[in-house]
Amino acid sequence: MFIDVRSEGEYDEAHIPEAVNIPLFTNEERRIIGTAYKHDSVSEARKLGIQFASARLPQIYERILLLKDNHEQQLVAYCARGGYRSTFFASAFSSIGVGVLKLDGGYKRYRQYIIDKIPEMNENLDYIVLHGNTGTGKTRILKNLDELGMNVLDLEGAANHRGSVLGSVGLGNCNSQKQFESNIFHQIQSFRGHRVFVEAESRKIGNVLIPQCIHEKMREGVHILVEEDIDYRVSVIKEDYTLKSGYKEEILNSLSYLKKYLSKDKMDQLSLTIQAGNIEDAIADLMINYYDPLYSNKSDKYDYELVLSKIANPNKTAQSIKKWYDKFFI
Repeated sequence: MFIDVRSEGEYDEAHIPEAVNIPLFTNEERRIIGTAYKHDSVSEARKLGIQFASARLPQIYERILLLKDNHEQQLVAYCARGGYRSTFFASAFSSIGVGVLKLDGGYKRYRQYIIDKIPEMNENLDYIVLHGNTGTGKTRILKNLDELGMNVLDLEGAANHRGSVLGSVGLGNCNSQKQFESNIFHQIQSFRGHRVFVEAESRKIGNVLIPQCIHEKMREGVHILVEEDIDYRVSVIKEDYTLKSGYKEEILNSLSYLKKYLSKDKMDQLSLTIQAGNIEDAIADLMINYYDPLYSNKSDKYDYELVLSKIANPNKTAQSIKKWYDKFFI
């Protein structure tokens, strides 16, 4: 089990998936140490580091014991470059009988490993790409395919973003590029076999970019089209986007990104519709006037090996895809 001993801010930006954050220094303490390093001396910075870390050691010790009690894996600490913080952490606890190893090279070395390995692993994969207008439930279908034992690369899950203008509603911030690629790597690492289901995406999802090697190979893959009527699609989007309180404000804030695509009158009309609570009408309007025209320009580029129409059930759609897959690939 990995222990990330960097500050909360560093951890939030990117970390090894499933690593536990037990910071030696808070964000503010790290800033103070950095200032001392630049303007005073290395010795003064280290003195402050020992002072801050020592005050926190009893609390950290309790957390380490809790991890040891609940997990059987070896504990491995890492910091930014495998330097002072992880060395101090591993040495301090190993010296009192709590075995903690240090990840040599720290997060920087891990990050380079991810950058090197993704193209290499991607070479061995063949993608089956799921297409469909907004609201056809592609993410739900992929989840059901995963439950049926298929390899599924969940790019939107890795990004924590749905890929559309309103894609962050109810999800919080999009992951960083570093975290996105780490999440992709760990998904690929779990695959058995070379055929992988994935949802069709523009290369950009929120603020992150799909690695070019993956996106190019997706275009070369086998393509499936899912079609549903607008009532079903509206119900899917409404369910996904209105799970958390405050969704109206989030949707209204996100609408500002559509100003260059929709007229001022249309924007004003959508805002009034959402404020009045007529979410279904607003979703249908966006589909007809924005999402569907945008998607039709992209979907015509592919020849589809399978077209599934108006099933309106992600589980049954996934089963139909699995049946087709078994017939042609097994």
